[in-house]
Amino acid sequence: MSGSGERKERILVRTNMAYRSFFKTDFFPKSASITFAEYEENLSSEEGIQLIVHICDYACRLSNCINSFAFSSQYNVPFVIVRPVLFSGLVEFSKGYFLTIFENTNIPSLKEYVVESLKNPSHYGFRNHFLHPLNPVSKIVRVEKEIIERPWENWNLSNISNFVHRCPSWISIKFREITGKSLKKFILINRYCFALYQIVFTERSIKEIAIDLDYEPLSFSKRFYSQFGIYPSHLRMKQGYDPIFRIT
Repeated sequence: MSGSGERKERILVRTNMAYRSFFKTDFFPKSASITFAEYEENLSSEEGIQLIVHICDYACRLSNCINSFAFSSQYNVPFVIVRPVLFSGLVEFSKGYFLTIFENTNIPSLKEYVVESLKNPSHYGFRNHFLHPLNPVSKIVRVEKEIIERPWENWNLSNISNFVHRCPSWISIKFREITGKSLKKFILINRYCFALYQIVFTERSIKEIAIDLDYEPLSFSKRFYSQFGIYPSHLRMKQGYDPIFRIT
């Protein structure tokens, strides 16, 4: 669906100054009105935002994510997370990106065409499409795609090795070699982002969230703290006191 003169989506892109040079406004329909805001900026004064596009920098600083999530939750604004394809630890949009759209995220039909524009073949995914599917880089990028787009799945070395038809040791070695991160760390980054989403957007108990992610509740809380610097129960309480809360 293309934009028309009567359709003017107001899109807020959460990023930092370094990434603005990579993430171009022409990734969106020409009819869209784009506003860039850095992670630290307070969103409570923004009015009329219809879609949040949050660019992940893989730093996993809670303050970067929580303000987008809280704003989205309070004002019922749908959001999409853009995650660049990783190569040897470098984050460059020139090499492509994938999208995380959490289950049950309400993307109204008027905004679906905006999301579809982000999946434009010239921008979405890995641009070097000439690589043979059996090329190691092609296989590792496919692993990134699956984990990014379905972080709620119980990903592990065994089921990943099955769908790319390589042994676990090959996957583990090549993933670190090509992306600069361990596969385990990459899975955790995406999985705990999904956990954070559930804590902010749902009333599910911490225990339910942990069990769904295949963790014992105590282990989940410790890992969440290690990832974000706050226990999930404390985050839930802070949110309860102040719906538009900021973590600095």
